[in-house]
Amino acid sequence: MFRYNNVTTTSDRDVPTQSVPNPSVPIPSVPILCVPNPGVPYLLKAILPRVQNPTKLRRKIKYWKTSTGAVQFWRQVMWFARNHRINLRGLLQFGKEQAKVRQVRKGSVRKGQVRKGSTNFNKTIILGLLSNRGSVRNFSDFLSIAMKTGNMEGIINLIRTRLEVEGIRGSVVPSIWNIKLSTAHMTSMFIAICKPEISYSGFRADLMSCVKLYAFLLLKKKDITDLHVDIWGDAANIGGLDETRMTFRLLCDAISAQSATAVFCFAAYRGKDNRFALEQNLGPTVVGEQDSGWLYKQTLALHRAGVKLTYSGDSPFLLRLVLGNSNEISREYPSMLPMYVSNDGQHTFLPTTCHSVTGRRTCMDVPFREEVPNTSLVFMKDVR
Repeated sequence: MFRYNNVTTTSDRDVPTQSVPNPSVPIPSVPILCVPNPGVPYLLKAILPRVQNPTKLRRKIKYWKTSTGAVQFWRQVMWFARNHRINLRGLLQFGKEQAKVRQVRKGSVRKGQVRKGSTNFNKTIILGLLSNRGSVRNFSDFLSIAMKTGNMEGIINLIRTRLEVEGIRGSVVPSIWNIKLSTAHMTSMFIAICKPEISYSGFRADLMSCVKLYAFLLLKKKDITDLHVDIWGDAANIGGLDETRMTFRLLCDAISAQSATAVFCFAAYRGKDNRFALEQNLGPTVVGEQDSGWLYKQTLALHRAGVKLTYSGDSPFLLRLVLGNSNEISREYPSMLPMYVSNDGQHTFLPTTCHSVTGRRTCMDVPFREEVPNTSLVFMKDVR
């Protein structure tokens, strides 16, 4: 058994069991170190328990400065960390902390900043491992050629080749085979959960399942009772072709209703958002039976589950969805509000009608429809 100051080992190859310096024991001078940190001599003796002579330490340090000796030095350090179960994540944390303070501004050095020209730990390690990457210009040129002349698989294979790291099985980037397996898995999960089906000129997914899925993913809720869901639809010209999409969004404080990432499409078809196309893709399967419509049954199921439904869109779309007519029908209604006020002649509500006492239009009681028209493709408790 050997003992250096307060460092004890059991053999020439063993590592020290305690590396905390004892202030009462004098530290032998090591002239070659020339470092302000007094813990360095103890660290050297910890990773080199057999070397005690300062002359031998100088020779070791001189050898470590060579390319071959540097490998031996880090091998010795890793051996010490492994045998003493020192977590290497601390090294990663050190690299992250160093990256945060590397703020050099026109060569000036401020408090807490790293001097220009100092070693960039993260850059040295990562670029050293990615030896096949090449320069940024070279890598960019090859990617540009692959994007212009190849396909997606060729681009992924190029990235895999350039970002290959020795010691890691395969590559940092997944292979084409693994990507295809993930695609097949996600497709099967989508089919099992969202239950998509083909419509007349498009596709549609089960609205109830989609609402439950996104309520769980975004809000971590398994119960959709009292959940506010807004259904929206509109047509657009994409690539010279007319397409109509039906979407929904969750209305709550946790999610911005204006965010594009919070709007989810559950039905889409080729064509405009006229009444004929809506009925072909989302409407009733039996003529004259409102409850046979696909969208009507989906919204009715949500209502029975406790979901509070609202519908939004431009005026022509809502009129087609509920009344089956465009906004030209508004001219036939004295109220100019055909979706909200019926045209039965019993309730005369004109745009110029004002309260008899206050003289204000806002004080008037609007005679809303008591029942939703049978022409509606969606379920709603009332038009308000």
